[in-house]
Amino acid sequence: MTLLYDEFLPLLAPGSVIVDAGCGAGRDSRFFLSKGFQVLAFDASKALVDIAEQVTGIAVAHSTFLRFTPPINVDVVA
Repeated sequence: MTLLYDEFLPLLAPGSVIVDAGCGAGRDSRFFLSKGFQVLAFDASKALVDIAEQVTGIAVAHSTFLRFTPPINVDVVA
């Protein structure tokens, strides 16, 4: 994943919020957190949400792409 991270992350300001849509078991979320980014993660699978919460130490939403709504206090830029 290093090549993808190296291309993507320099485009973001330090501490930016990353929405990890379909986060699975939390591998990418954990990496982003370790680099100082804020992460909003969600997945449609409750089993994967539970694993991702253990892996990342953050709350992970159980949601689909169509139903996910970011918290009101987060400024998400498309």
